Amino acid sequence: MILLGYAVTSCGKFEQTRILPSVERRDGIEIATLAQIPGVLEEEYRWRFRILREITTEGADPDAAPLVFNPTSVLPLRSGDLLLHDPHADRPLVIVDPRDGSLVARFGRTGQGPGELLSRIEIAQATDGTIVVLDADNRQLHEYSEDGTYVASRRLEVDAYLLKLLAWPEGHGYLVELFRRFERGITRELGSVGFASGAVQPFLQLPEPARGSEPGMIQLGRAIWTILGNDVVVMRSDQPFVHIYDHDGVLIREIRFPWSNRIITEADISEQVAHYGDIARSLRPGPAALTNELYALNDSVFGMLLSSLWRAAEDPPLPAGTVLWRMFTVRGEYIGVVWLPEDFRFLGYGAGTIWARVLNESGIPVIQELELVPPGETYE
Repeated sequence: MILLGYAVTSCGKFEQTRILPSVERRDGIEIATLAQIPGVLEEEYRWRFRILREITTEGADPDAAPLVFNPTSVLPLRSGDLLLHDPHADRPLVIVDPRDGSLVARFGRTGQGPGELLSRIEIAQATDGTIVVLDADNRQLHEYSEDGTYVASRRLEVDAYLLKLLAWPEGHGYLVELFRRFERGITRELGSVGFASGAVQPFLQLPEPARGSEPGMIQLGRAIWTILGNDVVVMRSDQPFVHIYDHDGVLIREIRFPWSNRIITEADISEQVAHYGDIARSLRPGPAALTNELYALNDSVFGMLLSSLWRAAEDPPLPAGTVLWRMFTVRGEYIGVVWLPEDFRFLGYGAGTIWARVLNESGIPVIQELELVPPGETYE
């Protein structure tokens, strides 16, 4: 089996196509500069997905409710089962056996009381096997046993609005993005939350947003981030570099990309509105963001989203609706690009593979476990 970790450790053919940065140290920080990145259309750098298994969600009884309606994240459990978050269900946490797609448990009622959840949550598993759920809207930490039995809840001690949430690997806790509004503008920072406490500790100040920007205004320069193993990758969406911080919030590396911003035109906006509808009407002519999200694909590789709109001036035009990942290691090596299938939703990763949701011909969600296959390798 060829897993994504191959990108970092393999030898031979792939080593000849990987792009290495030039590296220097400046004031104790490693500066990794990529002088050139191949175009996204070059086959030599194009990775592909191989489906390892699929979990159908409609079940054997056509009159019964589907296993899940619209899953947004997954967590591979130590038991071998898979925990899914399905925010549109009355009991939004679903444990399935990925070997046969059978239901193991449903739990976590929708609501605002102890053990009850709203839609913006992050799931993790503590080292003792406890399932821990961070509920942003209720500002609570909930604990469940591995079979979904409710154990306890704790209120988060924080005076800010909670935005993005991600769990550290190996059951260490969470990072949460904190949003505060002041007369002089807005601030965004990361705070750390341990499983054993509801206290939110300061971790890292995020890049200042562009003047006049609001939450969600990616085009003007929004801070985006993800966790890779014990490192945190941070980028402002309109600037061509990322910063890598260690588990203590210390800056250890800057990765610089050879890109410049392109200008969004009225024609670009009309194309996006035609494809995506009203969600694209907030766009304005002017400088574009270079990406709108970062994805951790394993403990050392991240994907930078690329689309027909979010791309650099140096990138070729892409058909409306096209979505890709540029892939880099945490050390600044360029790996390549992978085109995402239609209706693809990234749910998470675990044990070297990626989990995603796609829709079948009837529009029913299908959960797929995928591996990424490097250029030149057979993937059928």
